[in-house]
Amino acid sequence: MSDPVVRPTARVLVLAHDGAATRVLLMKSVDGYWFPPGGGVEPGETYEQAARRELSEETGHAAIELGPHIWNRRSVFDWRGGVLDVRERWFLATVPQAFELNVAGWTPEEREDITDHRWWSLDELAAATEPLVPRALADLVTDLVRDGAPAEPVEVGV
Repeated sequence: MSDPVVRPTARVLVLAHDGAATRVLLMKSVDGYWFPPGGGVEPGETYEQAARRELSEETGHAAIELGPHIWNRRSVFDWRGGVLDVRERWFLATVPQAFELNVAGWTPEEREDITDHRWWSLDELAAATEPLVPRALADLVTDLVRDGAPAEPVEVGV
């Protein structure tokens, strides 16, 4: 077995506040996990720059304002014949309403790896039977909506 490849990664938790409801944008991976937009930090890029780029590429919307760094997460897993050691920084972005994605800017890998995307209500997250990333996403988002962004980023686990 080869040594894991360390992959600095930025994720963006996009919350839409549609009136009284809050919705979360998630994408489904080819292996069945639901996760927010994001991806690897490219050489010379900061986590914030990567978060903005990935959010724009994966949603097709470049004008979404990036909010605070809220969470950190680390996960080691097999991917495409190798082992990744993913070290994520999560940022918050809020939008006034859910929007349609424009996937024209997706890379061939994203088109292969992302099989679906949708906006989830908090109730749908809480009732999810498919795996979420991180596993405690429903509780974490509920706490975030109730309490606001943490003063310092929180480690959220796998």
